[in-house]
Amino acid sequence: MTQDFNEHTPLKVSLLQHPHSRSESQASTPTNNEKKPYQETGWRWFALLLMNLLLLGNNVCFDSPQPLETQILNDLQIDEQQYSLLYSVWAFPSVITPFIGGYLTDLLGVRKSLLIFGAAITIGQAIVAYGAYATSFYWMLAGRAIYSLGTDPIVIAETVMTSKWFKGKEVALAMGTATTTYGVGRAINSALTPMLYAKTKKLFTPMLFGLALCVLGLLLTFVVIYLDKENDKRLQQKRNTLGAVVEAPKSEKVRLSDVKHFKPISWLIILNFGLLNGYFQSFNAFTNDFYYTTYNFSNEEAGVIISINFIVAAITSAIFGKAIDSYGHRASTIMYTCLGGTLAFAYYLVVPECSRCLSAAIPQLIFGLYTGITDAASFPSLPLVLDEAYLGTGYGLFFVIQNILLLGLPPVAAFLMKITPDNDYHGYFWMLVFFFAWSIAVFFESLMLYLVDKKNGSVLQKVALEEEEQEGGSVIDSKSANVN
Repeated sequence: MTQDFNEHTPLKVSLLQHPHSRSESQASTPTNNEKKPYQETGWRWFALLLMNLLLLGNNVCFDSPQPLETQILNDLQIDEQQYSLLYSVWAFPSVITPFIGGYLTDLLGVRKSLLIFGAAITIGQAIVAYGAYATSFYWMLAGRAIYSLGTDPIVIAETVMTSKWFKGKEVALAMGTATTTYGVGRAINSALTPMLYAKTKKLFTPMLFGLALCVLGLLLTFVVIYLDKENDKRLQQKRNTLGAVVEAPKSEKVRLSDVKHFKPISWLIILNFGLLNGYFQSFNAFTNDFYYTTYNFSNEEAGVIISINFIVAAITSAIFGKAIDSYGHRASTIMYTCLGGTLAFAYYLVVPECSRCLSAAIPQLIFGLYTGITDAASFPSLPLVLDEAYLGTGYGLFFVIQNILLLGLPPVAAFLMKITPDNDYHGYFWMLVFFFAWSIAVFFESLMLYLVDKKNGSVLQKVALEEEEQEGGSVIDSKSANVN
């Protein structure tokens, strides 16, 4: 029994032909009306560009409080611990939204899910912008909470869409471009947001800019949906032409019960991503004010320096995504680059303070290399050690662990700043020590990942097998190509 294509059922063409299909020579000859599926042409790169751009508003708005920390404290008359709630109130729902989002993606399909999550992001950011306009801290908190309902789920849905369009050696590169877009969005936020505030002296202006990008992303979603529908139609037509058997896809549903199938190495990959990004983003929430108070930069100058991190991460993730596709060495890459966080925090603690010195940008450069390379290695590692049926749960846990840390670490950091004397690294000393110790723990976790992988045959070190192509250009799924 065959089944029709829709957004729930990506194509998997078996090497076995249907008993009543045409001969190989007939099947490989396209009809006059047959059009190649977009994912088998250069159009897939245009679709990838749109998939990434629809996340731009999300990437900009997620960290929008960071470059405006000083202004938010002053304009809203709040303290550091209240400011940290702008991240905690986002992180609290985000502990469970990856599971809910994964379930909805499976239930409703990736196209409808992209629209729903994009709408949640846009509505949430609209409320944040209103809170900034009304100078209401509590409206901004409410907006951040609603915004969080779409933040991680839309990334999961976009990852599912990307994995549908790209196979084999192109997967890490395609996912690396998503990390690139993430870095570009964060760089725009860090550099441009303080400048927009400086023009009007109003929090509403940069928040409105973020809202405009969210609306743009929502509009681009409709274009992506059109391309995906047309792609599925062409895949269906190709299936009819080839007369091939279409295998029912495995479930992408995100379920907590799936964790019983996870091997230790799967958990180590998930923990590494969550622990690394959780502590890095928690520290990043305070970096603009850190550079403002410690190195005497203006908020706009601090934003430019912080954007170096995200620009470098955007570039390196794409470059190393391609390199990892070609050469492998994922586990060792993750292990060595995890030293980057330790080196960056050691620099802050050891190198004497200076006023407006360019050398203060060195840790941000290190952070960019650190996060860009590890993300490029982590995302494509999970499918190598985890069955396809459980990938939705695995990727969901990436963000769950990250968000648990974002729920708890910013208030801890704010507390450490509160108890640290102002003359001790301008109140940042114990917070820096805390994150330095955390970075060491992440390195030892990555070392454990490397050793477990080595014990299991160095699966993560190997080059990913390139998917075979059937005569006539149809893509064959590497997992369904093994016929008994």
